[in-house]
Amino acid sequence: MSCLAGLNDKKAKVLCSLIIAATTFIVMLFCAAFTSPLYPYYNGLDSSIFLTIAKGISEGKTMYVDLFDHKGPIFFWIESIGYVLKGRTGVWIIEYLFALVDLFFLHKICKELKSGFAIPALVFSAIMLYTFSHGNITEEICTPFVLISSYLSIKYFTSARTSHPPIYGLIYGIFFAIIAFIRLNNSVIICGFVLCISIALINNKEWKNLLHNGVAALTGIAIVTIPVCLYFNHIGALNDMIYATFLYNFVYASGETHKAIFSADILKYLVLYLPGIFSFIVFTKKSAEHQKLSKALAVITIITYGLLIYANVYEHYFVTGAPLPAIASAYVVQGRSLREICNKAFISKPLSILLIIVLFTNVLLAAYSAAAPFYKSFCAGEIKQEYLQVSNSLSIIPEDEKNSVIGFGIFPVNYMYGDITPCYKYYTLQRWWTTDELNVYGEFIIFLKTEHPLWLITKCEETDSEILSIISDNYDLITKDDYNCYYRYNGGNK
Repeated sequence: MSCLAGLNDKKAKVLCSLIIAATTFIVMLFCAAFTSPLYPYYNGLDSSIFLTIAKGISEGKTMYVDLFDHKGPIFFWIESIGYVLKGRTGVWIIEYLFALVDLFFLHKICKELKSGFAIPALVFSAIMLYTFSHGNITEEICTPFVLISSYLSIKYFTSARTSHPPIYGLIYGIFFAIIAFIRLNNSVIICGFVLCISIALINNKEWKNLLHNGVAALTGIAIVTIPVCLYFNHIGALNDMIYATFLYNFVYASGETHKAIFSADILKYLVLYLPGIFSFIVFTKKSAEHQKLSKALAVITIITYGLLIYANVYEHYFVTGAPLPAIASAYVVQGRSLREICNKAFISKPLSILLIIVLFTNVLLAAYSAAAPFYKSFCAGEIKQEYLQVSNSLSIIPEDEKNSVIGFGIFPVNYMYGDITPCYKYYTLQRWWTTDELNVYGEFIIFLKTEHPLWLITKCEETDSEILSIISDNYDLITKDDYNCYYRYNGGNK
């Protein structure tokens, strides 16, 4: 991939770009398994929630009112564009295009730092492919906006100018707002750059420029925020959107911490934090080169990886930090060719050794992660077996009754297997989504008792006393398989 940095011949550059695009295509086929056409039956919990909502939007459902989740509306609009394009595979196409944008702007960052592209791209890709947990997540969709903003910020810091272009501030504002309406915490790198740029302008006494950038950033935020809020106000769902996108997530985030690091899986979390440790060491050791930028990146690394301590214990949250070790590796390799990088004198340096550890650790973990869906789909066959069983069970539901199906405690992939859109907003994770402020479980029980959906699906081993009582009084077991029980409403005649 380093050929992009050194070729002058236009045709050779086009060929090299096509090779990168083709390689990315193949890699995403194997690694973005939750939407990849290579694995049509392989679905994750979060991904199947997103696909269910995208399907619902394509059918005219209102997000948050008809179908609930606590991700922002822009994410679901992007998801629904892919779904309308070509269903599950259409979402994969969106992921693939976003991955190309990631690499394009990482290449521009490397050029700005006068670095080769191959090693930073490998570091970035390996970390992304390990931590994005088979894809279709908010962090993955936000990364292009983060990298574009990072490129503009780095371009400012590497220039000799003391003032900051307000047009950049406008772009930061637009991208921050886009990410805020996807998932707010994914904007941490953009916020970190804005903080460091503001400090730089204050140190330079660029008060007027600081004001202009502030106004530009607020304008950018307004450009996104006002239309989104007007739309949801028009459809009568503004309060629902704000609560789900922002307020619910504050409660959700405060309920869990990274305490598991100190009790179990120490090695796992050391691996996850290693790229951040590597980045911080590089940015402090290389501070003489691009001094202001290096200090800014060191601060941003502390903020980004520090905030992850207060997040839930999920690998995919670490996607937010993936641009930083890629930039750090650009610092380390600088303008060296692959031949020079493989030289013993370079490899033996402490930062090079740390870079090699970060790279190969994440390459191996990414490969191991990619092997799981391949094995389950083509070797064990367990994924297709589940699909065949569940889809066969769901086929007993008449077409004119598919608009009255709901599940309790089941994964939303079950709806996908039967091409069903659930009939109630809380269609999965009823216990998990329940908080002190939002009694999802209680509202679901009231819904069952008052609305009587025609079909109720539960896990075979369901033990919830309220659900079992409702089933006993109102539902007949029609069929079951190895995964679920399928009940039909009997009018309460038992």
